Amino acid sequence: MKKNLMFVFLSILLSGCNLFSGISYENDRVMKTKRYRFETNFKTDQRLEQSYSQNIIIIKEKDKNGIELYTMFDEIKMPIESYDLSDKMYIIIDKETFILTNSQKETIIKRDIKENNTPRKTKADVSKTMVKPENDLEIYQSIRMTHPINEEIIKNILKGREVNLRYYAGPKTITSEIKSHNLRSIKKMIKK
Repeated sequence: MKKNLMFVFLSILLSGCNLFSGISYENDRVMKTKRYRFETNFKTDQRLEQSYSQNIIIIKEKDKNGIELYTMFDEIKMPIESYDLSDKMYIIIDKETFILTNSQKETIIKRDIKENNTPRKTKADVSKTMVKPENDLEIYQSIRMTHPINEEIIKNILKGREVNLRYYAGPKTITSEIKSHNLRSIKKMIKK
């Protein structure tokens, strides 16, 4: 039993996946780089904020010469009736604001069918009543962006105590706070 547990522990350790930090590692033989990956999610948490959910993935690529490139892949989902997301985006590190440039931005309209567990009665014929779950159709905007992250921003993140991503959708804002565990994980990835 102890050998099995030790084998599982070593397998996880050697696989390049760090369960405690959320950072994964891959040796990319094709591009001849080491790739580190951090991923997290955000959602609306302020009363006057635009309704949204967000997924970000930060990739650090390090080549054989030690040159590092950082890229953030960002997907924000908003209700279909929302204002368009502005092209101007920002990263705020300890009250200092930096422009977050886009190398790519695309908006896709998506439809998801969500099963509602509240049954409704339907009459299949006069003699029988069937109970059938009702489905909701959710239509939303999915905005995908790619942001190269420059060296100045990386240096400030390393020193920073507070990091926020800021976006504008018409009169409303989106603020995603990168804090505590997530911020420590990003700093850990930068130092690798």
